[in-house]
Amino acid sequence: MDSSNSILSDYKDITRIVVMGNVDLMQGFALLGFETWPDAQKSDVEKLLLDLLEHHEKALVMLESHLAHFDTPILKKIREKGGNIILTEIPSFYKPDDYHPVIDSLIMQALGPNALEDKNDE
Repeated sequence: MDSSNSILSDYKDITRIVVMGNVDLMQGFALLGFETWPDAQKSDVEKLLLDLLEHHEKALVMLESHLAHFDTPILKKIREKGGNIILTEIPSFYKPDDYHPVIDSLIMQALGPNALEDKNDE
């Protein structure tokens, strides 16, 4: 058996962990060994996601809030399709209090506008 084929076949089962966002935020993820895209733009997100789909790669892709909320067909397709690519959102490095994940709007649509209010504040 050719050992190079064996090595290559082992890599197709690897899941990439990719993080895209502000350069300061990326430093911590880089220390953890994650693949980082410092100061990524919307075009970088589209390029990465298209490449992952084209090569049928498995990936966990973490997007800083401003990248997770932009309207693009490829983001919609991956969110609707599911499968080998998992998208998640991380708070902005400089505006963590402005963090509103996409799931919040879905919960409020299903359960009403007060569904996410803290009941302990009453």
